Amino acid sequence: MKGKKKIGDMLRQEANISNLIMETSPVTAQINKQLFSQFIENTPAPIAMFDRDMKYIITSRRFLTDYNLKMRDIIGRSHYEVFPEIPERWKEVHRRCLAGATEKAEDDPFPRSDGRLDWVHWEIQPWYEANGEIGGIILFSEVITERKRAEAALKESEERFRELFNRMSSGVAIYRAVDNGLDFEFVDFNAAGEWIERVSKAEIIGKRVTEAFPGVEEFGLLDVFRRVWQTGIPEHYPISRYEDNRISGWRENFVYRLSSGEVVAVYNDVTEHKKAEEALKESEQRYRQLLEVAPVSIAVHSEGKLVFTNPAGARMIGANSPQELVGKPISEIVHPEGWEIAKDRIQRMFEGEQGLYPVEDKYIRLDGTAFPVEVVAAPFTYQDKPAVQVIVIDITERKQMEEERRENAQKLVKAMESTIEAMATTVEMRDPYTAGHQLRVAALVSAIAKEMDISADQVYGISMAGIVHDIGKIFIPAEILSRPGKLSKIEFDLIKMHPEVGYNILKDIEFPWSIAQAILQHHERMDGSGYPAGLSREAILLEARILAVADVVEAMASHRPYRAAIGLDGALEEISMNSGILYDADVVDACIRLFHEKGFKLE
Repeated sequence: MKGKKKIGDMLRQEANISNLIMETSPVTAQINKQLFSQFIENTPAPIAMFDRDMKYIITSRRFLTDYNLKMRDIIGRSHYEVFPEIPERWKEVHRRCLAGATEKAEDDPFPRSDGRLDWVHWEIQPWYEANGEIGGIILFSEVITERKRAEAALKESEERFRELFNRMSSGVAIYRAVDNGLDFEFVDFNAAGEWIERVSKAEIIGKRVTEAFPGVEEFGLLDVFRRVWQTGIPEHYPISRYEDNRISGWRENFVYRLSSGEVVAVYNDVTEHKKAEEALKESEQRYRQLLEVAPVSIAVHSEGKLVFTNPAGARMIGANSPQELVGKPISEIVHPEGWEIAKDRIQRMFEGEQGLYPVEDKYIRLDGTAFPVEVVAAPFTYQDKPAVQVIVIDITERKQMEEERRENAQKLVKAMESTIEAMATTVEMRDPYTAGHQLRVAALVSAIAKEMDISADQVYGISMAGIVHDIGKIFIPAEILSRPGKLSKIEFDLIKMHPEVGYNILKDIEFPWSIAQAILQHHERMDGSGYPAGLSREAILLEARILAVADVVEAMASHRPYRAAIGLDGALEEISMNSGILYDADVVDACIRLFHEKGFKLE
């Protein structure tokens, strides 16, 4: 504020000089004008003088420098011509000053024509002619953008420091020396310190440390404060136990002195850590006993060699004792075909990965035989060195059982396929005119599903559904199925029951696919005109939508007792005309591509 008062005084002094110039004789005035011009030009303040038309009369060199101007380019020109971006509110200020007002602003945004925004501090007052009339205005206009930026940066830095101070997980206390460094009083205290010491900042700011924490001298930290305050050399006060009549616990302190002479203590409450250490010591013996009797291999390796294994690990490798394996390279235990992958896993753990979930690998026994294992690994520290702890399970028996289950599953699939084919054969024996229909439909649905990029497992399920999609016709009398000529309404209604009959036959069989539902829905249509439930659009299973198209194409392309074959072209024309109406458009497109572009044939 002192600087701003001086500027105001300068402007008032300059205005008085201007008045003095105008009141003297013409010759003296001319001389004084020259002196005044020199004064204005050389003053360190950014000053400009204008006439009533806001044309430049004279400016200081500082003004020219601040606004990147040259005197020859502005004298006699309007201020508004030189700065076309001047806002209207500033022009209004100029008008008020030309009417006799004096105005100023501490900081004001000034948009520049290049898009920049400058901040300026300005003061404006009128100057007067010899006759007492206002001759124009004098402007002090200082660009303070850099100062504003510096102030903003400083504020941001202070806020960042304050946030860091309060968010630190370590306690931080700042002290001021009193009694010539014999004691110290609290200046500041962060949130972590409040939590650790179970005390609020308001309770201890201004208090002596010996008053707030009466056990500090016995604790030994007060002597550290005194030494650091005197010498300026930081000290680490190792983990020690603090106790008074209010609080107790283990603390670790780092103490240093600020340039201001204040002493700072950054500390951590390590009470839980100490308790954990004690608990760890108590559990080490139990852990070692557990290692000795564990039925699985538990081992540690470091720097590429085995440094520890339990008895189970020794037995798994074929050694007589764990000591026989200590020092053995890991590369001689892991099977060669998996060693490079194992090395990469170990390296990733050393670089920060938390651990390795169960992976299957191969190990080699001392007699050279390979066997499958499951490995769980995690980074570990062994004798102050990076290491890996591994749990290894011999899964030879499990692998044998899995192979047996796989073989049994294959047998079950073969049996299921044979059962489904037998069902299809049963239907076709009752309806010789549709012999092969279900197998051809199965081949077509399988090809359509593959063309639509459906998963292999789903393709297989759709194929199975195609083989037995008409199994419900076993309920319909054979004479109706094979009768030439048009069926009566009753007979046709009877035939329309075959999807439900097929569903009821298959619904209780635990297929891994939706075969029963696909059979139930394969006569549903996209517009809801199908049967038996009148489903539409996405309410119909994709498998049923594929089955519907394949069923129609095969049926129309083949001979029936009640009509001659319409032919493949007629069948494809039928599904194309009703694409998106009766039949799924994506399924129709895939089916047509098969016949027209992929050369598929109904065989």
